[in-house]
Amino acid sequence: MNSQKNQNRKRNKFRNKKKFNKKQKPQQKKQQGIAKINSEKLDKETKRYFKSIRTIIDQENYGDEVNKISIVQNALIEIKGREIRLCIDPVCSSIIERLIRLSDYVNLKKLFISLFGNFYEMAKNQYSSHVLETLFYHILMMVQTESNSQTNSKKTNDKNKNKNKNKNKENQMDIDTTFQDLVIKMCDELNNKWKDLLKDASGSYFLRALIQLLYGEFILNENQNFQGKNYKFKKPIKKKAPIRVPIKFTSKLKEISKCIIGEEQEQEQEQEQKKKKKKKNSNENQNENQNENQNENQNENQNENQNQNENQNQNDNDPFWVSNSLFDQYSSPIYQLLLRIFQNDTKFYYQIVRKTCGIDLESVSEINLLRNEKKNDLFIFDIQSHIENLVCDKIGSRFMEVLFLTCDDIIYSNIYTHYFRNHLQNYSLHFQANFVVQKLIQQIREKPQIDLIFDELSGDSTKTNHFQQLIQQSRSGIIVELASACGKFHSKEKEFIRKLYHGLDLKLQTKYNSLFIMKIINIQNADPRFSQKKFLLEMIEKTNEKNEEKNDWKIQFVSVQGSLILQTILSSFEPQNTQRIIEGLLGFPGKIIYGLALNGSGSRIVQAFFEGKTSFENKNKLIQKLKGFFANLSLNSVGSFIVEKCFINSDVKTKEFIVQELIPIYDKLKKIKHGGFLIRTCRLESFMQKKQDWIQKQTQNQKKLEMFQEIIQNENENENEK
Repeated sequence: MNSQKNQNRKRNKFRNKKKFNKKQKPQQKKQQGIAKINSEKLDKETKRYFKSIRTIIDQENYGDEVNKISIVQNALIEIKGREIRLCIDPVCSSIIERLIRLSDYVNLKKLFISLFGNFYEMAKNQYSSHVLETLFYHILMMVQTESNSQTNSKKTNDKNKNKNKNKNKENQMDIDTTFQDLVIKMCDELNNKWKDLLKDASGSYFLRALIQLLYGEFILNENQNFQGKNYKFKKPIKKKAPIRVPIKFTSKLKEISKCIIGEEQEQEQEQEQKKKKKKKNSNENQNENQNENQNENQNENQNENQNQNENQNQNDNDPFWVSNSLFDQYSSPIYQLLLRIFQNDTKFYYQIVRKTCGIDLESVSEINLLRNEKKNDLFIFDIQSHIENLVCDKIGSRFMEVLFLTCDDIIYSNIYTHYFRNHLQNYSLHFQANFVVQKLIQQIREKPQIDLIFDELSGDSTKTNHFQQLIQQSRSGIIVELASACGKFHSKEKEFIRKLYHGLDLKLQTKYNSLFIMKIINIQNADPRFSQKKFLLEMIEKTNEKNEEKNDWKIQFVSVQGSLILQTILSSFEPQNTQRIIEGLLGFPGKIIYGLALNGSGSRIVQAFFEGKTSFENKNKLIQKLKGFFANLSLNSVGSFIVEKCFINSDVKTKEFIVQELIPIYDKLKKIKHGGFLIRTCRLESFMQKKQDWIQKQTQNQKKLEMFQEIIQNENENENEK
């Protein structure tokens, strides 16, 4: 019995140790990043004070500008000595961001100076990194003011230099120093730490903000909002033209970007190799009468230095760390940002492409060889496999999309011919790579490129049609981009429509024109009933029975991508190749067109019909089918746009008929936002007051339009003759 009790005690001790360690480890991990900055916690009174300031700022209960300035100054006075602790706190960090937006030149500089020595640790924190991002944005605005008033700043700096001669240069960081110098000192503090910030979640965010500051433009969305449990406000960042940045910033940006790309390592290796060669030559030319002890000491020192450098290179100088970092969710956005910033600097842009993708534009080859000269080893870097991995990866595919958006003609043609050609069908069916193919089609530069890409994606032979697979696997976004490219260069338009008919299992006959449109509208829906006219009419009648009071009949199953295909065909294709689609729309009854007009994506098709190159007769036919529906369309926010298009593209008689339908709804239109636009375009008030004057003005406007169209036609005919 005693032996069993002792065994049970030992087991319980072992279990308690495990529980203690399990509870203690995550606490230690949380404190490791924050304890270096400041381990103390904030008092409840300080949190209450800053929360009260947050309510004042959000509600804008300042009273006067004098009270506003005093509130901000008092808050900044209490921040002194506790800046870093407040930036780390999840609640107080948001309050400091608000105070930064309201602070002056002097107060903002004081706060920035107080953070020196802790930027690396603040950059790795999720809360303080956002504080630094807002601070960088406002520093950029202050740098602009400093550049405009350089003469005054020079005079003040000259006076203060004579006063502060006795001070140490290291500690000399006063209010008189400009933001330009402070930013560069901050970058000097963070040297040899850029690689660590790349791989960190909040560090990469900090690094992106710093690069944008040095570039002079914040490339972010305008409507991006901060959202939390207790607060919600818009970010002050807006897209503007890049500010003229000082030369110091541009040089520092190049240095940081070279470190991120890994070019400084190559330069350092070359310099070390040159030094070694010089030492060897000097040792050979030395006199033979020197002491053997000196030679032994030199050899020992050289061997120690070599061993140290080899150990560092094994850990740090991985030849493929740049290419592998493109697959990281934190580091790849930084390389995307560098492509956007340096797209005009061709030399440095080519260097980025060489280091990330391995493509040397001077000598393009399928395999690139990278050598580590210290070890005399040969590393084979297969570019084709690397690009395949990027294109098929969730994170790497975004890098390739940005590359196609920013690259020039030389890079585009080389990447397409060597790495994408004869692989597009496989990429187009992949769930992630199809987006890269869409960007490739968007950025086509020449007409022969669209011919090659279309032939590969559609299938050269009549038996094989790749459009069927794209539609079945819901990859219709590629079809949208092909339609826009064909309309842009006016090539392969007939073949596009023919392949699309066969892809939807239809023949090129007038019977199937309207059914062709129905299938395109429901291109993502697998139910075959949605491609039949009878089923659609039944659905519309059911919605009519349910919503007779609201008069809100709507087709609720129009796909966005199908509407985009029809929009591009009607707007950009030549009129010879759009006859089938026009005939299909005119073959519908009025209810289907009315249902399309009420839908958001369906109404775009009808707008493209009126805005395209269709004839006046066909437009009038479609307007005649919408008689009796104009009143209900005008009450809807989407249908009101189509009423305007019908009014503009119609005769005086049809305009009069449209206005007569809108007069009994005149009171309702006044109460609606979009109703005022219809009242102005149709001039309902003038029609109600004096009908004859309204008819005369409309006839005059119609004659002017006809004269203008005749002039344009004559000019086009003369150009074609030349």
